[in-house]
Amino acid sequence: MARYIAVYLVRTLCHMTLSSVGREFGFTSYSTVNTVTQKINHRKERDKRLQKTLDEISNIIRVRHKSQQPT
Repeated sequence: MARYIAVYLVRTLCHMTLSSVGREFGFTSYSTVNTVTQKINHRKERDKRLQKTLDEISNIIRVRHKSQQPT
């Protein structure tokens, strides 16, 4: 599950292509990334705790990324 969450976060936060994300995670097909992303999307709709956790992680990443950008 942790790997799926990582794939989901990379796909949604980095706006990388399915193929690029797949290569980074060692998947042989871009469709695997699409399937994983859909599974996490569906699960977070049913699991409010997961949704809250993903939102918190996403916010932390955004804040840290923003603070590292040159001014």
